[in-house]
Amino acid sequence: MKISTSLLAYALLVGCASVSYRPLPRPGENAAAVYFIRQRAEPTAWNLWIYVDGDKAASLSNDSYVAVGVTSGPHKILFEWPPLAAKVTLEVPVNVEPQTTRYFLVSGRIAVAGISSAYLPGGIIMNFDESLQVRELRESMGPTMIQEMARPTTTANTEAQRSHFMKGGAAR
Repeated sequence: MKISTSLLAYALLVGCASVSYRPLPRPGENAAAVYFIRQRAEPTAWNLWIYVDGDKAASLSNDSYVAVGVTSGPHKILFEWPPLAAKVTLEVPVNVEPQTTRYFLVSGRIAVAGISSAYLPGGIIMNFDESLQVRELRESMGPTMIQEMARPTTTANTEAQRSHFMKGGAAR
Protein backbone atom coordinates (compact mmCIF):
# COMPACT_ATOMS: atom_id res chain seq x y z
CA MET A 1 0.00 0.00 0.00
CA LYS A 2 2.88 2.36 0.80
CA ILE A 3 4.35 1.84 -2.67
CA SER A 4 1.10 2.65 -4.49
CA THR A 5 0.54 5.74 -2.32
CA SER A 6 4.10 6.90 -3.05
CA LEU A 7 3.64 6.36 -6.78
CA LEU A 8 0.37 8.30 -6.75
CA ALA A 9 1.99 11.20 -4.87
CA TYR A 10 4.92 11.17 -7.32
CA ALA A 11 2.55 11.20 -10.31
CA LEU A 12 0.59 14.12 -8.89
CA LEU A 13 3.71 16.16 -8.16
CA VAL A 14 5.33 15.52 -11.54
CA GLY A 15 2.18 16.53 -13.46
CA CYS A 16 1.92 20.04 -12.07
CA ALA A 17 1.94 23.35 -13.94
CA SER A 18 4.67 24.28 -16.40
CA VAL A 19 7.77 25.93 -14.95
CA SER A 20 10.65 27.78 -16.62
CA TYR A 21 14.06 27.66 -14.98
CA ARG A 22 15.63 30.23 -17.33
CA PRO A 23 14.64 33.91 -17.47
CA LEU A 24 13.78 35.53 -20.78
CA PRO A 25 16.45 37.76 -22.30
CA ARG A 26 16.41 41.49 -21.73
CA PRO A 27 16.44 43.84 -24.72
CA GLY A 28 19.93 44.03 -26.20
CA GLU A 29 21.13 40.73 -24.72
CA ASN A 30 22.84 38.19 -26.96
CA ALA A 31 19.96 35.73 -26.46
CA ALA A 32 16.50 34.73 -27.66
CA ALA A 33 13.13 33.73 -26.25
CA VAL A 34 12.20 30.13 -27.06
CA TYR A 35 8.60 29.01 -26.48
CA PHE A 36 7.62 25.36 -26.12
CA ILE A 37 3.93 24.64 -26.66
CA ARG A 38 2.39 21.32 -25.62
CA GLN A 39 -1.19 21.02 -26.85
CA ARG A 40 -1.48 17.28 -26.37
CA ALA A 41 1.42 14.97 -25.79
CA GLU A 42 0.85 11.64 -24.12
CA PRO A 43 1.31 10.70 -21.36
CA THR A 44 -0.89 13.67 -20.49
CA ALA A 45 -0.63 13.34 -16.69
CA TRP A 46 3.15 13.87 -16.68
CA ASN A 47 5.25 16.96 -17.26
CA LEU A 48 7.82 16.80 -20.04
CA TRP A 49 11.32 17.86 -18.99
CA ILE A 50 13.24 20.14 -21.33
CA TYR A 51 17.03 20.49 -21.16
CA VAL A 52 19.21 22.98 -23.04
CA ASP A 53 22.80 21.76 -23.40
CA GLY A 54 22.35 19.37 -20.47
CA ASP A 55 20.84 21.93 -18.05
CA LYS A 56 17.19 21.61 -17.05
CA ALA A 57 15.44 24.59 -18.65
CA ALA A 58 11.74 23.82 -18.13
CA SER A 59 9.05 21.41 -17.06
CA LEU A 60 6.11 21.44 -19.49
CA SER A 61 2.62 20.24 -18.56
CA ASN A 62 -0.04 19.20 -21.04
CA ASP A 63 -2.16 21.95 -22.65
CA SER A 64 0.29 24.68 -21.69
CA TYR A 65 3.40 26.50 -22.80
CA VAL A 66 6.65 27.68 -21.33
CA ALA A 67 9.20 30.30 -22.44
CA VAL A 68 12.91 30.08 -21.75
CA GLY A 69 15.86 32.34 -22.49
CA VAL A 70 18.56 30.79 -24.67
CA THR A 71 21.88 32.40 -25.57
CA SER A 72 22.63 32.78 -29.27
CA GLY A 73 24.51 30.03 -31.08
CA PRO A 74 24.08 26.28 -31.56
CA HIS A 75 22.35 24.26 -28.83
CA LYS A 76 21.08 20.75 -28.17
CA ILE A 77 17.59 20.68 -26.72
CA LEU A 78 16.62 17.41 -25.04
CA PHE A 79 13.00 16.44 -24.37
CA GLU A 80 12.64 13.74 -21.74
CA TRP A 81 9.84 12.17 -19.69
CA PRO A 82 10.31 11.55 -15.96
CA PRO A 83 10.85 7.98 -14.73
CA LEU A 84 7.69 5.82 -14.88
CA ALA A 85 6.10 8.04 -17.57
CA ALA A 86 7.60 7.00 -20.91
CA LYS A 87 10.94 5.83 -22.28
CA VAL A 88 11.12 7.91 -25.44
CA THR A 89 13.43 10.95 -25.52
CA LEU A 90 14.25 13.33 -28.32
CA GLU A 91 17.24 15.60 -28.90
CA VAL A 92 16.86 18.50 -31.31
CA PRO A 93 19.75 20.65 -32.57
CA VAL A 94 18.77 24.34 -32.70
CA ASN A 95 20.80 27.34 -33.82
CA VAL A 96 19.54 30.47 -32.07
CA GLU A 97 19.98 33.99 -33.43
CA PRO A 98 20.12 36.86 -30.90
CA GLN A 99 17.02 38.95 -30.22
CA THR A 100 14.61 36.49 -31.88
CA THR A 101 11.57 34.57 -30.73
CA ARG A 102 11.20 30.89 -31.66
CA TYR A 103 8.19 28.59 -31.17
CA PHE A 104 8.21 24.78 -30.96
CA LEU A 105 5.17 22.50 -30.82
CA VAL A 106 5.56 19.30 -28.80
CA SER A 107 3.30 16.30 -29.40
CA GLY A 108 3.41 12.62 -28.62
CA ARG A 109 1.44 9.44 -28.37
CA ILE A 110 1.42 6.20 -26.40
CA ALA A 111 -0.57 3.20 -27.59
CA VAL A 112 -0.80 -0.42 -26.52
CA ALA A 113 1.15 -2.45 -29.09
CA GLY A 114 0.48 -5.88 -27.65
CA ILE A 115 -0.47 -7.95 -24.63
CA SER A 116 1.13 -11.25 -23.72
CA SER A 117 0.94 -13.71 -20.86
CA ALA A 118 3.47 -16.18 -22.27
CA TYR A 119 6.29 -15.39 -19.83
CA LEU A 120 4.46 -14.84 -16.57
CA PRO A 121 2.08 -17.50 -15.29
CA GLY A 122 -1.00 -15.58 -14.16
CA GLY A 123 0.55 -12.26 -15.24
CA ILE A 124 0.30 -10.00 -18.24
CA ILE A 125 3.00 -8.16 -20.15
CA MET A 126 1.91 -5.06 -22.06
CA ASN A 127 4.01 -3.57 -24.85
CA PHE A 128 3.64 0.08 -25.84
CA ASP A 129 4.46 2.14 -28.91
CA GLU A 130 5.68 5.58 -27.87
CA SER A 131 6.35 8.64 -29.97
CA LEU A 132 7.51 12.17 -29.30
CA GLN A 133 7.60 14.87 -31.97
CA VAL A 134 8.87 18.43 -31.87
CA ARG A 135 8.43 20.80 -34.78
CA GLU A 136 9.20 24.46 -35.16
CA LEU A 137 6.24 26.72 -35.86
CA ARG A 138 6.17 29.75 -38.10
CA GLU A 139 6.55 32.88 -36.03
CA SER A 140 2.99 33.94 -36.91
CA MET A 141 1.50 30.66 -35.56
CA GLY A 142 3.18 30.66 -32.15
CA PRO A 143 1.34 33.58 -30.50
CA THR A 144 -2.02 32.32 -31.80
CA MET A 145 -1.47 28.89 -30.28
CA ILE A 146 -0.29 30.39 -26.99
CA GLN A 147 -3.42 32.54 -26.72
CA GLU A 148 -5.52 29.36 -27.04
CA MET A 149 -3.69 27.58 -24.20
CA ALA A 150 -5.61 26.89 -21.01
CA ARG A 151 -2.74 27.42 -18.54
CA PRO A 152 0.11 29.89 -18.88
CA THR A 153 3.53 29.18 -17.40
CA THR A 154 4.04 29.40 -13.64
CA THR A 155 7.38 31.08 -12.94
CA ALA A 156 8.97 33.80 -10.92
CA ASN A 157 9.09 35.95 -14.04
CA THR A 158 5.56 35.35 -15.35
CA GLU A 159 4.87 39.10 -15.63
CA ALA A 160 8.02 39.58 -17.67
CA GLN A 161 6.96 36.76 -20.00
CA ARG A 162 3.49 38.20 -20.45
CA SER A 163 4.95 41.63 -21.16
CA HIS A 164 7.43 40.13 -23.64
CA PHE A 165 4.64 38.19 -25.36
CA MET A 166 2.24 41.14 -25.52
CA LYS A 167 4.92 43.21 -27.22
CA GLY A 168 5.29 40.48 -29.85
CA GLY A 169 8.63 39.20 -28.58
CA ALA A 170 11.94 40.36 -29.90
CA ALA A 171 12.18 41.54 -33.47
CA ARG A 172 13.80 39.27 -36.06
